[in-house]
Amino acid sequence: MLRQFSALVLLIALALLTVRCAPTESALAQLPGQEGNKGNVTEPTEQTTSIVNPQAKQTPLTPAPSAAATEPSSSEPGQAPGKAASVESAEEAQAVPLDQERIDSTAWPVYKDDALRFSISYPPDYRIKRLEDAELAQLSPRPVAAIYFYSQQTAESDAAEVAPAEFALRVFENAEGRSLESWLGATGLASRKAGWLIEAYQGKHVSGVRASSPNYMAPGWSVYVAEGTRIFQLTPLGLEAEAMLETFRLVR
Repeated sequence: MLRQFSALVLLIALALLTVRCAPTESALAQLPGQEGNKGNVTEPTEQTTSIVNPQAKQTPLTPAPSAAATEPSSSEPGQAPGKAASVESAEEAQAVPLDQERIDSTAWPVYKDDALRFSISYPPDYRIKRLEDAELAQLSPRPVAAIYFYSQQTAESDAAEVAPAEFALRVFENAEGRSLESWLGATGLASRKAGWLIEAYQGKHVSGVRASSPNYMAPGWSVYVAEGTRIFQLTPLGLEAEAMLETFRLVR
């Protein structure tokens, strides 16, 4: 009996010791590598991730693109950015002034010279002066003919004798058959060496060259048209005179 009682006491003592040393459920949840109760495990936050990943921490933040940078271009598909604006600026630069667009020359009287084979329209109130031989001799180079068109205001002014004509038309002989630019340089009327800008001119009815220079008084430019052995110098002064220039025709 005594042995059985001692064995029973020993078993009870071992059982109590086993219960005391067993880990609790909470302790199991906190042990690394144990499944435990996953609901109690704290998930890493974004801040924890950025600290753990040093590369992410060092990468600078890229600012969000502004609305102006992301807004699609208004140009046509396949067109380079900014091209539409430059094309529009070029068209505006070549546009005819509004005042000139309003000048209607269709009802103007026409001056026609059958001998020199040209015609030109002019405003009804303009006065026409054809230079005499003595007056032509004072010009250099000497033209074979010169016709000046004066506005009524200029013709009736006190300075009418020295005032420039609103439109001057001179006709020269080109017996050698030189090109326009070559002839201009030979006569001294215009040359690139003297600072003249010589460029192609295309009007409504004729084509030629336009010579201009800032070193001369207004208008500072003339249009030259070649026809056979003759060269026509057309010099407009003012918007009405520029409208006259567009009516100039060669009569063949």
